[in-house]
Amino acid sequence: MLGFFLAFIATMGPPIAPHIWNGGLDGGIRISTIVIGLGSCAAILLWFFWTLCFDIYRLIIRTPLPDSDTETK
Repeated sequence: MLGFFLAFIATMGPPIAPHIWNGGLDGGIRISTIVIGLGSCAAILLWFFWTLCFDIYRLIIRTPLPDSDTETK
């Protein structure tokens, strides 16, 4: 939610500090806020899919391996 909120807020409102650098500061602040917001969304999606793939892998590998002692007897 924070990432979406940051990306959404970066596109709203009047220029930020238009008297500094003739409004040039506004673009840097907005772009960095969009990058942080979308980057956090991408990081959460990557974490979610990594965890999902790991859980599926563990479910598939859960089949018990043969015990080495029972095979030799």
